[in-house]
Amino acid sequence: MLYQKWHWEFLGRWIIRTACMLFLAGAGADDAAIEVVEDLGEDGKRLLKQEAIRQNCRFSVAQTMIVMLDID
Repeated sequence: MLYQKWHWEFLGRWIIRTACMLFLAGAGADDAAIEVVEDLGEDGKRLLKQEAIRQNCRFSVAQTMIVMLDID
């Protein structure tokens, strides 16, 4: 059980970081990145918030995605 939780956290962070890179690519990839985070549900929102904290910048990509998704 612990392994599965750790494995999900690792995969989730990787997915969120990839979504942030896609968001920067533009040309429709930004919409796909937003959709990926929405599809992950509450875990996606939580992981995106953690990524924004990790990037430690007020105007980071993750922070921009949080604003676009209207996450509190």
